Order: sequence, then C-alpha cells, then structure tokens
Amino acid sequence: MRNGLRTRTCLWITLALANSMGGATEPSARQFSLNMKMLGSSQKFLYHDLAGIRPAAPGFREFVIHPQLVKGLDWVEGVVETGYGTVAVNWRRVAKGLDVRITIPTNTRATLILPTIGLDNLRLKESGVTLWENGAYHAGIAGITEGRQTDQALEFLSGGGRYLFRLRGQ
Repeated sequence: MRNGLRTRTCLWITLALANSMGGATEPSARQFSLNMKMLGSSQKFLYHDLAGIRPAAPGFREFVIHPQLVKGLDWVEGVVETGYGTVAVNWRRVAKGLDVRITIPTNTRATLILPTIGLDNLRLKESGVTLWENGAYHAGIAGITEGRQTDQALEFLSGGGRYLFRLRGQ
C-alpha cells in the first residue's frame, strides 16, 4: 500500500463513511481511516514521556522508567495497570534536586533512568540509604543492581518493590 499498512476494518469504515456522505465507493488516495484511538497522542505523551513508563518486553514483564522533565512542570504522577500489577511513577522537583517514587510489580524487572537535571556532586538515596555518591554506585539496597551514570542520568536495574529516591546535588 502506498500510505502504509491499514487494517481491513479501517478501510471498511472509510468506505462506509464515504458511501453515507454520497461519495464514491472507492476511497481516494488521500483519504485515511477515521478509526483512530481518541486521545492516543496525549496518552503517549503523559505516560510514555512525562511519567516515563515504557514497556521493554511484552506485557510489561520488563520495562523502562525514564521520566522526562520539562520546563514549567514541577511534578507528574502516572500509573499503568499491567498483567503483573501496578507500575507507578511520581516525580517532583525540589530545591537542588528531584524526588521520585516508583512502584514496580513483583516478578518484573525495570531499568530506572533518573535524570540528573544538570546537577553536579550528585547524591542519590533510596529510603534514606545512599545509592549513589562521589560518582559511584553503592550496592546494598534489596532489588536494585548495576548502577551507572550516563551523560544526563543515573541508571539502575531493579526488581519489584516500592522505592523512594531522593536525588540532590549542586
């Protein structure tokens, strides 16, 4: 097809609409289906981008949490119900840092990518226990492994649980 893949259902809806409006029985090359998910783009922006909840495997058995902080927005809360349980992200800007609450269902695995928001001398604590300080990952928090720093984020692997991260810097 010239305009990409369209389902048979979409085509029939297009034809039915054209017929009901007195149009031809053949859709024009410029005509596209009107069978679209309402608010689909805003859902992607809110959950996938701002909250940062993205599947990495079918059914959210593995997923990525990578919140996107935008200018003028001080907090976001997003919840996605999966077959494994609830995935939740709540981030909030605070003085010289960021607080992030994350819920990861049991028997799943997540890659956590926490933006460093341009801060230096980073210190990250999870429920009061140091996870990142002086440019290094500190092991010892149940469920969290393999910490590293990228250009603009701290990245960790995590199993199921509820986490409260407090990122601070200068």
